Amino acid sequence: MEPQFIHLRVHSAYSLLEGAMKIPALMSRAAAMGFPAMAVTDTANMFGAKAFSDYAPKNGIKPILGTQMYIRNSDADDVLKSKGRTVEPDKIVLLVKNAEGYANVTKLMKIAYLGEKNFAEKPQIRLLDKGTEPGEKELEENPRSRSARLRSAEKL
Repeated sequence: MEPQFIHLRVHSAYSLLEGAMKIPALMSRAAAMGFPAMAVTDTANMFGAKAFSDYAPKNGIKPILGTQMYIRNSDADDVLKSKGRTVEPDKIVLLVKNAEGYANVTKLMKIAYLGEKNFAEKPQIRLLDKGTEPGEKELEENPRSRSARLRSAEKL
């Protein structure tokens, strides 16, 4: 069987100001294009997960739930600020593998919306070092990715 393209970063109408297609129309179009699976990763929410989970199989598509989150790294932000650069949050796509993954992603969305108040323009999560702020949840990450980001920011 020939490999097929699977889109893992699709925004629907639930991705406010970023997507326009409603889930039923999106699934019809994806089926017409022959997608065997697709991930809907609306920004900072999974409001369309129920509709997506219903319509995708009806169109022969395996649904992959996920979201695109804004993420802050205070260490890298400090490096960029010291160089006079504008600091914007990074984007990360989180895909759900199972029920535990769904629970973890919903916890992160809760943190993004109810966490820090100084990022009111965009719901976002912050990377924290263990033990830096008691009571706050931590986003576990690959240590290589954090150090890689810091190294590249220092070179800017």
